[in-house]
Amino acid sequence: MDEIRLGKLMLKYEREQAILNKRPPLPCDLRVRLKEYKPPDRTKDVLHHINAHNGITTKQLFEKVNFSYEDFQAALRTLVKRGQVLVGQQGRSKIYFPMVKGR
Repeated sequence: MDEIRLGKLMLKYEREQAILNKRPPLPCDLRVRLKEYKPPDRTKDVLHHINAHNGITTKQLFEKVNFSYEDFQAALRTLVKRGQVLVGQQGRSKIYFPMVKGR
């Protein structure tokens, strides 16, 4: 009996034992459940800085946050789409103001 055949017979025996609840299931038989990765929500951080510094430019705002430029841009786009931030122009740069909620 060669090693490959012996290995298959041993796995078959161990699986039968697991079915009879004489041992826990084999690790190779368990389904791996991966959690779906959700990127962190950076909009709260960006909105906090916009509320704290009224009329801040994109460059100044990016210097205050501590994450990648792609996450920063995505958070800004989300805030503008939601209507939580007003966008203005000052020369060539965009400036951001918090949206004032009506009473």
